[in-house]
Amino acid sequence: PDEMIPCRSVFAGTLIFTGDHTGMAYTFNGMGDRRMIEYQDLKAGMLQQKPSMYKPKFIIEDSDLINDVHWVDIKEVYEKMYDQKDLEKILDLPNPKFREIYTTLPITAKETIITIIATKIENGTFENFNKAKIIDEISGTRFDLKMM
Repeated sequence: PDEMIPCRSVFAGTLIFTGDHTGMAYTFNGMGDRRMIEYQDLKAGMLQQKPSMYKPKFIIEDSDLINDVHWVDIKEVYEKMYDQKDLEKILDLPNPKFREIYTTLPITAKETIITIIATKIENGTFENFNKAKIIDEISGTRFDLKMM
């Protein structure tokens, strides 16, 4: 309950998220800024359906938490942030831009891209080793073993 959870701002300006459980104010200074927020404050925000969580101003970067059955509502919000076409466009980006964008995606979008690439590798239709290497580095996957 008192564990600190990594979160990242997807809001361009300064964002202050006040935890209703602890009363702490967590300040994000621009898009991409990362902060650790106490689990109980996130849980209270979810249960109270705080707009900053349901129309995300920041995203939770803990995959175990997002994939927990109790957090399904937040996971669904993240899943709706990007559709299949958006993710295909991201996959088509040049490698440096792909790396930049991929690191900023919510966990659910990253997982979907991993699934897309794994499927393409299995079908023999994906051969961009450099993009797979980027994903391996960021997400800890091992596409390098499948592409040999």
